[in-house]
Amino acid sequence: MHKWKKRVKKYKKKLLRKKLFNLKSFLVFSLCFASFLFFAYFFIFSDTFQVKKIIINGVEENGLRKDLKNEIEQNLGRKVFYFLKTKSIFLADINHLEKDLTKKHSLISSIDLRKILPDTVVLEVKEKKPEAVYCSKNNNYFLLDKTGEIFKITTESFSQSSTLPLISLSENISGEIGKKIILPEEMQEIIQIYQYLKKIGAETEKFTLSAGKITARMKEGWEAYFQRNTQDIPLELLKLNLILKKELPLEKRKNLQYIELRFSKSYYK
Repeated sequence: MHKWKKRVKKYKKKLLRKKLFNLKSFLVFSLCFASFLFFAYFFIFSDTFQVKKIIINGVEENGLRKDLKNEIEQNLGRKVFYFLKTKSIFLADINHLEKDLTKKHSLISSIDLRKILPDTVVLEVKEKKPEAVYCSKNNNYFLLDKTGEIFKITTESFSQSSTLPLISLSENISGEIGKKIILPEEMQEIIQIYQYLKKIGAETEKFTLSAGKITARMKEGWEAYFQRNTQDIPLELLKLNLILKKELPLEKRKNLQYIELRFSKSYYK
């Protein structure tokens, strides 16, 4: 009988300890869960971390600035649990937004989007710089970037007043925003030729690209023929400079029609 009472007493103590442990576990879990809800609300729904400022740097065109700001604001909005709206800076998907904006806007070369706590998003934009003007067969004018891609429509008057090289193609290629009409290497060749000719006082009127040939038409009326898509442009420019200096000074170019530079032996007519 004494042993049985001792066992019952021991069992009751064990049961009490178990209940106390379960109660403590429940209290700890409740405290942790309440803390989670508090911090979730604080970081996601609190006014402190709602995005209030959008700073855009590097954009000169007001229309583009306005479009970027509107698109960022639209993308910042999130729904939590399908009905609770928030613009928490912690939920802003910066990487996705960067890719989306760069893809959507042809005027943009690159975007760097970053968060500044507690409520600011800063957008650093690099706009594409025009490297040349493209004139299509139907006399529409477009700006080209350094990769040879069309990124903006322009006008003939802009082309005539700008200091950019004017490019046309022998084949009929329509101008469309985002379309690459020549290779990046060919664009670099044209820029190289244009800058060199300008340096030696032979100003170009127009570049025409055809199969295997870049034709540079000068404002003096004559043309120079360069090999298209080659590594020989520096050599061809050197040969041109020597011909102009030694054989064809300015006073002898009145009846000059062209200078052929693509072959080992250059000649002119």
